[in-house]
Amino acid sequence: MDQKFLQKAQEAGWVIEAVHEDSCIVRCPVDGCGMRARVRAKGDVPPRINDRVPSNYPVGSFDDARQILRDRREDLALSIVEVEEAAGLTKDHLAKIERDRDGRVPNLDTFIYWANALGFDLVLRPADLPRKTQSMICDTRALTGRRGRRFENERRRRAGGRDPR
Repeated sequence: MDQKFLQKAQEAGWVIEAVHEDSCIVRCPVDGCGMRARVRAKGDVPPRINDRVPSNYPVGSFDDARQILRDRREDLALSIVEVEEAAGLTKDHLAKIERDRDGRVPNLDTFIYWANALGFDLVLRPADLPRKTQSMICDTRALTGRRGRRFENERRRRAGGRDPR
């Protein structure tokens, strides 16, 4: 597998879903679009035709998320106390988190309750793989078979010894 091929697939607008020894599975990044394709490393990367823009808010840091949630609360004309009540949070907890200068970062549960109370679903959406990760994928393809067996054993252990399928 060649790292340039993975970069080409991402530059064409695809999300890399899985990588195999000689191909990768790519999918459309648009919410609701189920288009997926297996692309061979030796072949051409097909262009994406669907150019609809997904409605989401890219977040690179907690400060980005805090600003989005604060703006949403203000757009809905809700007080911090009202959002705390809707989210089931203790009094003044959100007020401390919402302050820029405080540097407090909530735990994940609190963050999810806060976002849900303001009408946001939190979704982990695949994005472009960083170059470092692409390089690791390409450098370790020879280990795919061995790792697959190890991952399967780990799945069985997590499922309590029974086959998870």
